[in-house]
This record gives sequence, C-alpha cells and structure tokens, in this order.
Amino acid sequence: MKLYQYIFSTILISISIPSAYSEPLDFFKSDAIIEKDALKVVDDFEIYLSSISDLFQRARVLAIQSANGIYTQKDRALLDLEFQEILIEIKIIRNSAKRGQIIFLEYENPSWKDTLTFDIGKNTPPITYSLKKFPMLTLMIPAGNKKTYVHNIRSRSASIRSIEAIDISLNIITEERTRLGALYNKILYRSKMEKKLKKNR
Repeated sequence: MKLYQYIFSTILISISIPSAYSEPLDFFKSDAIIEKDALKVVDDFEIYLSSISDLFQRARVLAIQSANGIYTQKDRALLDLEFQEILIEIKIIRNSAKRGQIIFLEYENPSWKDTLTFDIGKNTPPITYSLKKFPMLTLMIPAGNKKTYVHNIRSRSASIRSIEAIDISLNIITEERTRLGALYNKILYRSKMEKKLKKNR
C-alpha cells in the first residue's frame, strides 16, 4: 500500500478558499512581507494546498472504484463525469491561489515570483522561501513516463494511470505542506526573537 493512498468520501464539502484579493499586504520597497502579514500568507497558501489535496483524494477514490473489475463501461462513464469536474475545480483553485500581489501556484503568470521574502524586523535576518513549480497540478504525468495524458477513468487502464498520477501529485503537495509547516514555525521563532531583541535594545 502506497504512503499517499488516502480515503476521501465527499466532494467539495466545507472547502474554504480565501479571497484572491483579500486584505492588502504591507510591503517594504523590497517587496518583503512584514511580520504582521507573514503568518497570514502561510495560512492562505496552506488552505489552497489543503483544498487541492482534498480534491485529489476524492478523485483517487473515484479512480479506484473505476479500476475495479465489477464496474461496467456505463458505470465508469458516470464516475468520470465527477472525476472531470474535480480536475476542473483543481485548475480553478490553482489559478486563483493568491494573496494580494503574491501568486502561489500559477507559475506561468508573468507576475509570479519564485521566492518569498519575510522581513520580521530590523534585529533579525529576513527569511526566504522558494516557491516550487507545480506542473503536476495541471498535467498529471505517471511516474517513469514522459508522455502527458489527458486523464480520465473511463476504462480500467486509464483509471490505473490516473491513480499513479494522483499519487505523484499528492506526494508533491504533502512535501510542500511540510515545508510550509517548517516556515510557519521559523516565522514564530524569529518573531519571538525580534521582540526580545527589540526590548533589550
């Protein structure tokens, strides 16, 4: 059993997506994110990734059902209707994953920057965070295969390819969420240190 084989039984329920144009961020001239906005930026990014992960988990359940030999071609076609809607929703969320001027996932956008800089205060060094490109969120490519598939679950073989590709996508998202967790803690530590240094000077 693979590490990222999740079971998810509902779709599009209680998925909270932050506004693409939520409250404006305060920036220095260097475009660094200041302390009061830092954790909000990380929280927003986590919400987007969590929502996409939930959708991929549901898509995986559908693909597993379709790969089961007991389903007819008509049954698989019905399952694929929901599967395709999930993929569309993932793309919509991916392309709307923003906070103010910050674009998290849509790296094709000319305004996308591959590095975020968090300026916690004058007494502590800035924190940098590299944004990764996420091609797997739009073009799910099976492991060990360079060919790009238009994914569906209308047949058993197509369902198996989709499961493999979804596992890769979930793996990537999980790794990024782990990095975000580390970033969140780092911001807390630096903020605490900044307050102590500021008080001592």
